[in-house]
Amino acid sequence: MNNIIRPHFNSFNFKQLFFLILYFLLLPCCVFSQTNIAPELNATGDQIYCTGSDTPIATSFTINDPDDVGTQAVYIQISSGYVSGEDILSLSGVHPNTTNIFNASTGKLKIIISTGEDIPYTDLVDLVEDVVYTNTATIPTTGTRTFSITIGEANYLESTGHYYLYIPSVGINWLAAKNAAEASDYYGLQGYLATILSEDEAQLIGEQAQGTGWIGGTDEETEGVWKWATGPETGTVFWNGGVNGSTPNFAFWNTGEPNNQDNEDYAHITAPGVGIQGSWNDLQLNGGVNEYAPQGYIVEYGGMPGDPTLNISATTTIEVVEITGTTSSILCGSGSVTLGATSSNGIVYWYTDATGGTPIATGSTYTTPTLTSTTTYYISAHDENCSTATRSSVDAIVNPLPVVASVNTPDPICGQGVTTLEATASEGTINWYDAPTDGNLIDTGETITSPFIGSTTTFYAEAVNNGCPSATRTAVTVTVNTPPTVTTITTPPALCGSGTATLSATPSAGEINWYDAATDGNLIGTGENITSPEVTTTTTFYAEAIHLDCTSTDRTPVTVTVQPAPNITTDVTEVFLCEEGVAVLEVATDNTNDSISWYTEAEGGAPIATGNTYTTPNLTTSTTYYAEAENSNGCTTNERLAVTVTVQSIPTLTVDENINVCFGSSVTLEAIPSAGTVNWYTELTGGTPTATGNEFFIDSITEDTTYYAEVEHNGCIAATREAVTITVIPLPVANADESIVFCENTSQVLDAEINDNNVNYLWSTGATTPAISVSEAGTYSVTITNEYGCEATQVFETEMLNAPEITNVNVSNTDEATIIMEDNSQEYEYSVDGGAYQSSPVFRGLRDGMHIAQARSLNGCGTDARNFRVLLVQKFFTPNNDMINDVFTIAGFDHYPGASVTIFDRFGKLITQLNKRNRNWDGTFNGNELPATDYWYVIKLDRTSPEIKGHVSLIR
Repeated sequence: MNNIIRPHFNSFNFKQLFFLILYFLLLPCCVFSQTNIAPELNATGDQIYCTGSDTPIATSFTINDPDDVGTQAVYIQISSGYVSGEDILSLSGVHPNTTNIFNASTGKLKIIISTGEDIPYTDLVDLVEDVVYTNTATIPTTGTRTFSITIGEANYLESTGHYYLYIPSVGINWLAAKNAAEASDYYGLQGYLATILSEDEAQLIGEQAQGTGWIGGTDEETEGVWKWATGPETGTVFWNGGVNGSTPNFAFWNTGEPNNQDNEDYAHITAPGVGIQGSWNDLQLNGGVNEYAPQGYIVEYGGMPGDPTLNISATTTIEVVEITGTTSSILCGSGSVTLGATSSNGIVYWYTDATGGTPIATGSTYTTPTLTSTTTYYISAHDENCSTATRSSVDAIVNPLPVVASVNTPDPICGQGVTTLEATASEGTINWYDAPTDGNLIDTGETITSPFIGSTTTFYAEAVNNGCPSATRTAVTVTVNTPPTVTTITTPPALCGSGTATLSATPSAGEINWYDAATDGNLIGTGENITSPEVTTTTTFYAEAIHLDCTSTDRTPVTVTVQPAPNITTDVTEVFLCEEGVAVLEVATDNTNDSISWYTEAEGGAPIATGNTYTTPNLTTSTTYYAEAENSNGCTTNERLAVTVTVQSIPTLTVDENINVCFGSSVTLEAIPSAGTVNWYTELTGGTPTATGNEFFIDSITEDTTYYAEVEHNGCIAATREAVTITVIPLPVANADESIVFCENTSQVLDAEINDNNVNYLWSTGATTPAISVSEAGTYSVTITNEYGCEATQVFETEMLNAPEITNVNVSNTDEATIIMEDNSQEYEYSVDGGAYQSSPVFRGLRDGMHIAQARSLNGCGTDARNFRVLLVQKFFTPNNDMINDVFTIAGFDHYPGASVTIFDRFGKLITQLNKRNRNWDGTFNGNELPATDYWYVIKLDRTSPEIKGHVSLIR
């Protein structure tokens, strides 16, 4: 007979009977089981998953059932370690008439016979052994997957040894669910509302159960003290406090729970999509609404006193493993290294190839044979039977030994100091040592500064690349030479005023360099005897011995003494004579004890006189004399002082004697001297100069005037002053400026003629006649010039009055029209249709039709006329079919082919639009009569005319 594995109820009291009846009403799927001996299931097959393959969940499976030969279904569930989205269970092989269904949310595979018959146990064994596990992830999540094999619907968890069954029951309250659970059993195991004590249980019950519902927790007894109220854990506290409480063991509340909102005292697994999948929240006894409405409850079987020992479920495991870490190693030159690797299960297989082959070693480390080049090894958490697993690489890196490719011989050191050490590595860099082996590392780099040394010393260069040093170090010797000294010097004789001296010194070895400073300074020469630079004061030079690029420690001073030369000066180096005469020359020195001699030559010759002053003979030509001083040291001035007597001619002056100037004009007088400076006077003799210079500017001359020019050159003045007479010429007399007004479209004559025939006229227009005719307003000027070039100007300001121009005639929708003028700056008179003129531009009582508007200027500047039309719009219409005012239109529509009339109601709604094809409106809209009221219109006669707006009354 069929082996129906369902929970059933034990004996109970009347209160339990009530909840049992309720249970049967809500859960029609549950039936009483018949007496049935529980089958015994056994399975083997704890395995390692081969990545990318299908792995059977069991290597063997048996079932022993003394009173049944088959079952309705078999269930295989990943009860622990399940990773949704990666893990899949499927049935391999060929099994006719069977159906297998994998539930990805619960990680559970169900196998049944397609026809609804029982699965014979003999076939069941084959089916279970053909169930395979596959991981679809490129990099699978590591860990152990535990598989529960059972022929009942309850889920089995190996870690607890208990069974779990979700019972759908919409709307059941917590107490009814507790009683219904306790009234059921599973192969003799007592049922109770589930108690969740671990993460494994929380995942299996909360995340993999198909639905959400009540579990056995409550703080009904003491608010905030949550206990398990069902099963073996009855009375066990699992949470203290509210949202921010804590657990002494395990709890899996949703975010913000338990919040005790409205006295919520019962634990419930949250609905899918509400917060954390499979987590808990607290609810009232009857639950909440919407997503918080109870959907069922979870029954747990196992662990109760008196429960039979059953073996109705079998478990196997498959472990998903991977390499979790690798350790490469570096070797210099050649040798053996130890490589390292770790895996998630602690087992590592070592290979020489990325695929294929057999392991060369196992374990977390591998010591290579002797290597001379970089070698890659491969590791895997799988043995050679798993060909689909990807192997990781571990490198044994062999770096070649570098060499010192070249060294530079360092510059010698004089006495003591440091120098630059240079070497080049074939690869990497250079380490410098003070010994061929071991020793001290003094610096690193291809170029370094040596330590301070006082004797010849050898250093050693070692090439280093990737931590590998060269096989040997290369010696680099630094030579230390003894510095030379200056042994003797000769003091040079003193100089007078300035000059050069012979500098002499002897070295202990090598040669002598001469400098102008004790340190640094400029090199002035090389040799034991040199001529110094030109000096003007006592100066010290310095001798430095140099040998083998080594210089003496200090430079030796050699002083050139310079005695001061007398200094001769004069206030006047050039004396001027006019035509001829004698001159007194005078010089001085800084020291009154110095003697002065006078010469006729710059160098050599005999003195012609002595003393500070010298009176020349009578001179008629320019002559230069030379003074020389000598002091008590016998030093004379470096060069004789020249004093020149210049005999010059009396200067002359050229002027324009008579100058004509227009009245009120300015003038510049000019005088050209043969030499010297020109002074201008108002008197022929005496007086003070009015101006100085070759040119003399005079502003605004109004009367005849005479000025006198005199030239002076180095004290020589011309015998007489030159007169320059200025004659003032009268200006032509122009007429007074005029302002003239004339009308538009006429011309005006501007006449500037004066009573003088010897003048010329030049107008701003370019005309040269006494009078011109103009037709445009503006400013005109004429310049009148007489025979002497003197000018006078007359200005005419002209204003043109515009001719009348009517720009528009504004016509309202009544009998009124207004004439609009272009220019409103002058006064007009107006007329319509040839009638009498009036001062107002507004005309009333006009008939419908065409009219002529006229306007004339009161200034006599003409008239203008313009045609206009009067459009009389009716004030009302009565659409009552009496043939009188039945429609609204505009008179003379034929005269306005481009006219349009737009009609609106008082709310602005468009009613209709009239034009040459639709010329009237009968008071309807879409065929329906509109109510009697006012309607508004906008009339546009053509594109250029203004809009005419108004309203018309519809009267019914």
